Amino acid sequence: MFKTILSEKSNIPYPTFLILSSDCCYEEQALRSEAEKKGFKAFFIGLNEIDFELETQAKIIWQDQDLLKLIDKKSVICIRRSRGNFEKMLTVLNIFETRKIRYSDSFRGVTANLDKSICLPGFESKIIPNILPTYFVSKENLENFDFKNIIFPCITKPVSGRHGEGFMKHNDLKSLKKFLMNLKNKVILQPFLDIYEEYRIFVIGNKSYGAVKKIKAKNTLIANAHAGAVFQKVSLAQKFHKEAVSLCKKSGIEIGGIDFVQTKDGKYFSLEINRCPEFQVFEKATNQNIAKEIIDFLCR
Repeated sequence: MFKTILSEKSNIPYPTFLILSSDCCYEEQALRSEAEKKGFKAFFIGLNEIDFELETQAKIIWQDQDLLKLIDKKSVICIRRSRGNFEKMLTVLNIFETRKIRYSDSFRGVTANLDKSICLPGFESKIIPNILPTYFVSKENLENFDFKNIIFPCITKPVSGRHGEGFMKHNDLKSLKKFLMNLKNKVILQPFLDIYEEYRIFVIGNKSYGAVKKIKAKNTLIANAHAGAVFQKVSLAQKFHKEAVSLCKKSGIEIGGIDFVQTKDGKYFSLEINRCPEFQVFEKATNQNIAKEIIDFLCR
């Protein structure tokens, strides 16, 4: 499914598996290990280690060689995290698009997913809808922002945040305005939900690989593993799994984690779609080898 469309002739003596990412954590190491078990020569390509040369055909320079020479029609390319190197990732993918080189996810999925002010407006679901009202607030539009319809308590979080970084609760208008006075980067502004349970469904291709309940640590507002949350395997209605697969597909995401909540009054709301989600804790909770499932999918 992810075979690159290049010359039939190749001087590469082995099939290559390339992992492009800003960092090499458990997930990248697990993917590399599983790829090598499958017979690939696996490479971790750190985005901070690459540069570009413009000639008749562009070169992606990595370790003093053209990275494109490691790619042939048998190669598989897995796109992972791009934080801190977003422009480099876009440049690489732009070259891949020009050369018709296939890679995991899609140009749309990679570019939109890091900024929730771009991806959330395209997120449409009747089963797990967006939280309403949702506003995107920046220093530029703050002067004309209408505070009349804000529901308190409310929350703010960065449009490009992760691991719950920058999540803040505001109990009244005074607190919110004090925060916004020093605003530097765009944030999401939403009502604070009275959450009963929070879930994640893990999607690879056209299949859901189960769901977990995310139990936040004491004295925290977010149910994130990096903030001490515990993941427990949970059984959810099939409609949620089907919807998760559908939403990933519509977003151009082939490996994704759908985070959503059930409120105490029985309503469901989406939080976000995570492209290339971390899966170490999910693996332990569900007793699955997610890295192997990803490799098997990419190699179909």
